[in-house]
Amino acid sequence: MDLAVVIVATVAGLAAGIWGGFKLGERLKDQRPWKYWVANGLAVVVSILLLLAAGFSQQIWVWALVMSAFAGTLTGLKYGYGKSVGIWRVHDRMMDTDERLRD
Repeated sequence: MDLAVVIVATVAGLAAGIWGGFKLGERLKDQRPWKYWVANGLAVVVSILLLLAAGFSQQIWVWALVMSAFAGTLTGLKYGYGKSVGIWRVHDRMMDTDERLRD
């Protein structure tokens, strides 16, 4: 039963994180690039604080929920933002695919 709860918490956290991150990324699409990176940094800081709190709860499903929500948020932010970012931007420029992927 404990494994089932962890799996459900993980899937729920991932889904919620992707959805929320995607919506936030869409809002940041037309903003300055630094706002996207600030959102990523805030996601890291908030997730670390929530993971610390989850550790005190001594419930593995709470930790799984927070960790998967963090991963989902970063993923959703990137796809919602809709632009090549970070190391992938360098790769896309080298392969001359940066602009073609956005069209």
